[in-house]
Amino acid sequence: MTKPSFGREKRKTTITTKPEGIERVEISLKAYKFDSKTDFAKSQLLSRSVVTKFFECQPIQIDSFTRICEGLRLDWQAIAGVTSEELAIISDTSEDIEQIERREIEIEEKQVVIVFQGDINSVENLTILQSILREYAGFTIKINEFQVGNINLSAQISEQDIEWLVYLLNSGQLTQINKFPTEYIEILSKPSNKAKWSVVEKIVDYPFVTSGSFYLSDVNLKGIDLSDADLSNTDLSDADDLSNADLSNADLSNANLSDVKLWNANLRGIDLTGANLWNANLSHSDLSNANLSDVKLWNANLSNANLSGAILSNANLSGANLQGANLSGAILSNANLSNAKF
Repeated sequence: MTKPSFGREKRKTTITTKPEGIERVEISLKAYKFDSKTDFAKSQLLSRSVVTKFFECQPIQIDSFTRICEGLRLDWQAIAGVTSEELAIISDTSEDIEQIERREIEIEEKQVVIVFQGDINSVENLTILQSILREYAGFTIKINEFQVGNINLSAQISEQDIEWLVYLLNSGQLTQINKFPTEYIEILSKPSNKAKWSVVEKIVDYPFVTSGSFYLSDVNLKGIDLSDADLSNTDLSDADDLSNADLSNADLSNANLSDVKLWNANLRGIDLTGANLWNANLSHSDLSNANLSDVKLWNANLSNANLSGAILSNANLSGANLQGANLSGAILSNANLSNAKF
């Protein structure tokens, strides 16, 4: 396992397959009748490049690593050869990332019900209970609703804080709050790192999902993490604003991103082969080592973008704004640069 490593703006935990784990992975791949690694990558909505790195024992993000292992019904800790000490480091790092990357669209919290003996009949008492709970278990606790009469609170709370609260209750250190005896706590949902992939699935299905159930235009995608995902041939033109998003190492070949704002986005190593980025705003984005072959970038704003090492063969950059862009090491063979601004 590699030491946790961190990216440019968001800290990213990476992990590596141990060589002796590859044989088990290969056996599982055949057992589940995947014709190829590419076929498997498609089934998991992962980019081919990240699956290739997994099999080549190169570091990849931990959420992608665990998704691959889950898809092959393997214990990711065994495949990574993670020790208990290393697992503690990963857990601590993941909690930090969870706090930083919490989004409207991916809430990494548990839903719990906390039951007390007694009656409650005012919001004021409810606020007091919430304040006391926060003093004991952390400031992520947010009470969503309660039942008048018997005290039955429904709350959202982070993974770290719920574990501490459960410990306090089970050890007998927390027996009552504001003179209300505690009875029990029920966890309604398990911790999930699948929210990201749930969003990926919806984007892949879009616009073929049931009418009225999901509209990209209604979702806040600013700063969202879609790294390593296979979003090839998808239509993201309705997304409108993906500013500060992380799409590093994702596959968006032949995707439609026309008119989309990708300002300051992390697009390192992305595959945009044949994609439509007409009139897109990629100002200040990081496209280093990206594959932009045959991409349509008419009138796109690439000012101050990092295109170092990018492949722009046969790309259409007519009318594009490239002022201040870093093109060192970029491949521009047969690219159309008519009326482009430098």
